[in-house]
Amino acid sequence: MIHMKRILCCGLIAFGLVAGASPAHAGLSCYVDTPAYDYFSPEECVSLWEFGPQWTWAVFEVDNEILALLGDSTSPTAAWSDPSCGELYPNATCILPIRAQTTIELSVILTFSSGEQWIFPASASYETH
Repeated sequence: MIHMKRILCCGLIAFGLVAGASPAHAGLSCYVDTPAYDYFSPEECVSLWEFGPQWTWAVFEVDNEILALLGDSTSPTAAWSDPSCGELYPNATCILPIRAQTTIELSVILTFSSGEQWIFPASASYETH
């Protein structure tokens, strides 16, 4: 019975990702670093910093919860769409500079020991006036 629930759970997650819906945890979250308390937002983060500097940092992170939902107990490798991120798993964090009035589109491909791959995108936007 537990095995059947696991198959159903993972099947629904896979269907949701293929159909364009988001699972409870997006897979990739981000925030744009400001003096305020920053928190991760799933798939998209936007920061408006009045009189802010011309650049700051965008922080992207693979959600650990998604790994539990996918049901793989081994650490996958992470391949980022921006090569400056490197393969950082299990820390799975990428920090990139972001200029004012720009958006960074980033994705990560997680490859599990079974050969299964999952792609998770996110975008970070930074505005200042």
